[in-house]
Amino acid sequence: MDRENGARLIYLAGGPLAAVLLGMALVPLRGFTTASNFTLLRASRAQMELVRSGLERLEKGVPTDLALKRMLDASPGVLPLTAAVVRDTRGNLVAATERAHGMPVPARSLGLDALAMPTAPDRSRQPLPQEGARLALVAGGRQVGWLDVWGDERRASVDSRRALADVARLLALILAGPGEGVTAGTAAGLPESASRE
Repeated sequence: MDRENGARLIYLAGGPLAAVLLGMALVPLRGFTTASNFTLLRASRAQMELVRSGLERLEKGVPTDLALKRMLDASPGVLPLTAAVVRDTRGNLVAATERAHGMPVPARSLGLDALAMPTAPDRSRQPLPQEGARLALVAGGRQVGWLDVWGDERRASVDSRRALADVARLLALILAGPGEGVTAGTAAGLPESASRE
């Protein structure tokens, strides 16, 4: 009995000592994995989930207005946006986030390629325009509508800009409808099985 208690005491005292030694051993590695890395990995995962859920809606044939609305509603929580609107080519409102109602049509246009690949490093971390910007929604080689977005104060990383460009492409496929969506999906380089369904 005394031997068992003695062994337990050794393990009880050794545990905290082992934790301290492990912490000391890992100190040189802390520069490689900062807390911001964990935040960026979490943000990237949420952005991938947003795109994945949009692809699922497209695949399942969810009605266009509902698929657009759900995609827009999920975007401000994941991307550095306060509001977003999808309009048809005539400028008619098709779907919008709650905060977008009553906001004026943005005067500034952004190209998807420029959005996804900012040229200057200092621009890659700037917030998206709070006064709003327009992205042309193109599917099957033709414009099917507009995505109007209003940025928030958060900086827009390259990954979040690329995710926004991907969301715009998905919104274009959803807006184009089933016939155009298949053609556009193939043109966009989506796997044939995903574009067929």
